Amino acid sequence: TSTTTTSTTTTSTTTTSTTTTTTRTLSHAFSKPKESQKNMFSASARSALSVLALLVVCLLFASAALASDSKLHPSQMSRVVSLHSDIDVDTRTSEQFHEHDEFAKIAAQHSDQQPHQFLVHLVSPNTPEARERVQEALGVRFSTYLPENTYLLVATSEVAQLAQQQPEVAWVGPYLPEYKLPAILTNEATFQAAIDEQQVRSDRILALLAPGLEQSAQMLIAQWSAQLQRQQPELKVSFVERRGGDAVLASAPAPQLLFLARWLAQKPAVHFLEPDFIMQPNNVNVRGLVQGGVSGSSGEVLTNNLLTGVGHIIGMGDSGIDWDNCFFRDSQVAMPFYPVAEGDPNPPPNRRFYAYYTALGNDRDDTGHGTQVAGAVIGVAGGGSNPANTGAAAPYNSMASGALVAFVDLNDGTNETLNVPARADLDLYPITYNMGARVHSFSWGQTSDFYSTHAATTDAFAYANPDFLPVFSAGNQGLRGFGTVNAPSSAKNVLSVGASQSVTSSFTERRTDAEFEALAQFWYERACGPSLELYQQRAFCSAFNQNSTPCENFQNVLCLNFEPNAGSCCNFPYFDVRCCGSGILNEIETHPELFDQNGLAAISSRGPAWDGRIKPDVVAPGERVITAKSDGDVTTFQCAQWVENSPDNNTHSATVQTIGTSVAAGHVAAAATLVREYLMRGFYPTGQETPANVIANPSAALVKALIINSGQQLGYVNTNADAHFVPLLETPNPYSGFGRVQLDSTLVFRAPLSDHSLHLFNQESISLGETSRRCVVIPANARYVKITLVWTDPAAAASAGRALVNNLDMALVTSTGETIRANNMREYDALNNVEQIYIRSPPAGEYSLIIEAITINVGANQLYSLVVSGDFTLTGLCSVNTCPFACSLRGDCTPGGLCVCGGGYKGIDCSLTSCPNDCNNNGLCDQESGTCVCNRFWRGTECNTYNPSGDPVDPVVIYQDSNSSDVSVGVVVGIAIGCFVLGLVLGAVLGGVCGIRYLIRRQKQRIAYLKSQSAGGGQAQRLNDEDAA
Repeated sequence: TSTTTTSTTTTSTTTTSTTTTTTRTLSHAFSKPKESQKNMFSASARSALSVLALLVVCLLFASAALASDSKLHPSQMSRVVSLHSDIDVDTRTSEQFHEHDEFAKIAAQHSDQQPHQFLVHLVSPNTPEARERVQEALGVRFSTYLPENTYLLVATSEVAQLAQQQPEVAWVGPYLPEYKLPAILTNEATFQAAIDEQQVRSDRILALLAPGLEQSAQMLIAQWSAQLQRQQPELKVSFVERRGGDAVLASAPAPQLLFLARWLAQKPAVHFLEPDFIMQPNNVNVRGLVQGGVSGSSGEVLTNNLLTGVGHIIGMGDSGIDWDNCFFRDSQVAMPFYPVAEGDPNPPPNRRFYAYYTALGNDRDDTGHGTQVAGAVIGVAGGGSNPANTGAAAPYNSMASGALVAFVDLNDGTNETLNVPARADLDLYPITYNMGARVHSFSWGQTSDFYSTHAATTDAFAYANPDFLPVFSAGNQGLRGFGTVNAPSSAKNVLSVGASQSVTSSFTERRTDAEFEALAQFWYERACGPSLELYQQRAFCSAFNQNSTPCENFQNVLCLNFEPNAGSCCNFPYFDVRCCGSGILNEIETHPELFDQNGLAAISSRGPAWDGRIKPDVVAPGERVITAKSDGDVTTFQCAQWVENSPDNNTHSATVQTIGTSVAAGHVAAAATLVREYLMRGFYPTGQETPANVIANPSAALVKALIINSGQQLGYVNTNADAHFVPLLETPNPYSGFGRVQLDSTLVFRAPLSDHSLHLFNQESISLGETSRRCVVIPANARYVKITLVWTDPAAAASAGRALVNNLDMALVTSTGETIRANNMREYDALNNVEQIYIRSPPAGEYSLIIEAITINVGANQLYSLVVSGDFTLTGLCSVNTCPFACSLRGDCTPGGLCVCGGGYKGIDCSLTSCPNDCNNNGLCDQESGTCVCNRFWRGTECNTYNPSGDPVDPVVIYQDSNSSDVSVGVVVGIAIGCFVLGLVLGAVLGGVCGIRYLIRRQKQRIAYLKSQSAGGGQAQRLNDEDAA
């Protein structure tokens, strides 16, 4: 009772106090209502000012948007012509050729019958039938494709005007001089830097001629020489026709070369200009690592199944081969030398050589590069004068020990550079291809990822010969960072190979104390030398638990008091600097996981390619591998067993330990040869040789897909050549592509019995808009499933901004409708002609594998090859209706698992906005808004009304008459109107909120006032209830 009384008293006191305060507030409010209204009006004023400020901000954003050079939304890219050096021509806003002042000036200098180059932009969808109708109407064939939906037309202005009248043509623009110049030829400092780094020659450029010209290269050379003699008599210029007649090599003194490039860009006959790039040259453990993932004979799965390349020829072009080395020498049969390509079609059966072409007059290897690569490709110890040494060298044999090589010597013996023919598709690839070689090893390239004519002609030859697989080294520029994969290795249809490390023992094997001490001196100078002052870096100091700025104790103790190779300094627990040989050796032994086959070599060039494609494709051991050595003398018959710098070394050593992507590419070429043999001897699908299962001529796409599908994830990358390791991204990545080659992870065998399944599709055909579907059934407790899609794509134009021409998309749809896209991308891949889906520990169920042809810009269809490996079975159609992303809730899912999109949508998963009747093929569909942008002479919401006058009738029909200023004004007006409407809406909302707040406050005041006037707790409680309500 006492407690209750106290509580009541306290409550009463509190209530009284509150009531008093409330009464004062009410009295104040009711006595001065105008002041309250004044507060409300001031709040409204603040709201109005806020809306005004919002309008100002909107207009500022509009101005910024117009001033910026932002990229277009992907849905609008179909209207953009993407050219080299990030030049994008928006066909919605760019002038057509007859409206362009610069084109008019150029045309005025020539007769009406002078052919010019035009960009012909076709209406989407760009079908083979539509292209054929336009070409028949013009009487001229398109020359080459440019992304997107655009073709190069070489014709007179009269024909270009006729093209404008075709219903399938949306826009015809001029091919301007600035489109012909890559960035390297427009900036003097950039060009000089490339010269200094020996990437390009300082006195020559290559002028690619427009296809289909009536004038020959010789006629153009005569014209240009005469014009320059009149216009610039002091300019010393010479022109030479390139092999094939499709280009002219122009020479001039270095200071005048860029002027000459600009002058040639004005010529209608010139399509593109590029520098004259310099082509540089870029075992026991390796055989087992590439075949089975472990060193030694236990990893040599293909060799143990008698797959050695017997009956196969591998093509090579390099600096030469020291053919008397015991890895190549045949003591019984003479070398099959041929000075020209038309050699004996039936050469004698030399032990290692099918043919050796000496077109440049050199028949030996003065640089050693070609011998090292050939040792990886086809080297087999034997034929030497000392059988004991032959046996000691045998562990370093190539895995393709049964294959022969058709070799082209590309070095003339005067220097280390290679004389690669300007038209390799005419003067190099056919030589070895016609001799029967289908896999080719090329370990050279230009020190630039530029999509040069070498890259384009390589793609073209591969497209014309679908069984031609060129294996190129990626380059040794990894320490320069990303985008360093050489061309032609950056081409689409090659197999680009980077270098991984070898096994741990290779880092110490045959390495003398002197070598370790030399490394210690190098690292000491990096840490303590005046050029770097590494001790001032906070990250370095933290290794010593010293947070003081500039790590003074370390500087004094290590750099000043100790010389390199002093044993006491090795007591420091540091990682980035090693000052004595024993410390380095200790680090290798302490951290073997960083020095093994799962690491990427520091020098291996990184991707991506110039347009963002995944390169390199794969990696293989290329660091500290042992291969054949050249002594520059073909009379010594060398076969000593040790490598250089070893105590047993002599001048005529047969082997050398080397590092680089060149030898890595040689190993992969040998592996690709064994893959071809695997298929041609009928090992698939049973895992043992079965004549009934022979694939007589596997496509290069299938062999490439199998190699890529075998890629294994690497663990670390050595980022700066001093063992600074960082973890690698999941494959595919720009460091190692799709991973380290390990053939037994994809190929199946009976001995030993493989624990995974494999399914192949070789050269399947697909047409534009066609969809292929297969059902992948994954059991419980599956470890993985990996799917790789590869197609040989047509060559891109030298002036193209993206290399991909025909685009296929692949997706894997789970039983719940979740869609997994290729190459770990959020969107469908529109850059690569290699796509892969890799799922670890996938849930059991049925998965729909869907492949669709998104664009077929060249040809009537596209051939592709597909590899599926892992724990799965493959059937025709899934039993449940699983569609990608449930058709984005925009369509119906058929029993076959394909989406039938509703009106206004399209795509594999109906995620793309469509247009009414696809604009009847008379306009482009704006996939963002779902409205048609009609071609000239067409109008209406479906572009189905013919308007021969070409006058603008509907707001959306204009395609050719709009210009950048009109669009800019329209954008400004549109944003301003939008901001004004938004301001009105927000003003109304804010005003309404203010009014409601005012009414609520007034109501609360009234209730409080009534409370103060009420008598008795019951009435007060009732008012409290009303207040709550």
